Amino acid sequence: MPRLTATQTARRSRILAAALSALDSAEYEHIQMRSVARAADVALGTVYRYFPSKEFLYASAVREWAVTAPELAAARQVPDELPPEDRLRVRLHTIIAAFELRPWHYRVHVALRTAADRQAAALIAATERDTRMILAHDLDALGPAAAEDTALMLWAVVDAALREAIIRGGDIAEAYRVVDRFVDLLATPLRWAAPVPAARDDQP
Repeated sequence: MPRLTATQTARRSRILAAALSALDSAEYEHIQMRSVARAADVALGTVYRYFPSKEFLYASAVREWAVTAPELAAARQVPDELPPEDRLRVRLHTIIAAFELRPWHYRVHVALRTAADRQAAALIAATERDTRMILAHDLDALGPAAAEDTALMLWAVVDAALREAIIRGGDIAEAYRVVDRFVDLLATPLRWAAPVPAARDDQP
């Protein structure tokens, strides 16, 4: 894909913002590309030039939200000084709270996993993979392979809890409880696996 000019980048961002904003007032299935174009103040053909399908537009918008949304900032900025189980808890609570605030983002996320547009499905998969890699960083005391496997299982727990709360109309408090319970199970293995700090020369 050729590098975008500053004007093109701003136009693309405007389209993504309009697409996300449309979710505030309509279900994803009912949103029309023409409405997004009008809200972004661009021609319909311009939207399709950047995003060949509605699925790809919304997969791109979901990824943009995951990377830049202020409500997810706490998940991206957890201090490394915290114990790993505390870092995990902050990240996961932030993610759940963000989807609690904007449940339609999660619904679109789920719908696009099996999108007919393979690029859109791949973009959603990449967004999830990036999230798992952040979680794996907090689990690195377990070793690379175990950290990745555990992050995969942890994300599956989060996803199942969110699906129950948002898709099936369950209690979002249960999502926090289940995730906390899983993190509790990881706390002891993480502490046992963590390296012992080296003794300082000035210590007796």
